[in-house]
Amino acid sequence: ANQGQVRNGSLVFDPFVGTASLLVASSYFGAFCVGMDRDYCLLHSKVHKPKARQKDLFVNFKYYGLGKPEIVCGDNAFPPWVQREMV
Repeated sequence: ANQGQVRNGSLVFDPFVGTASLLVASSYFGAFCVGMDRDYCLLHSKVHKPKARQKDLFVNFKYYGLGKPEIVCGDNAFPPWVQREMV
């Protein structure tokens, strides 16, 4: 967030959101954050281990009192905002 000179009102897009650490830092500085990942389980907090506590990428946003980012499930090879002809 510091290297990107993120400030209040900036738009930050993270195409490989993972655990959303870039979005957490950017949100702290007041940016509007959008993240994308192709792993449905990661984005929808499907825990792979049955005994694990539920964890998702929104836990840190809640902990720091930040607003949740917009999250998109998609792949950079086929971004969801590009219209394609269905065959």
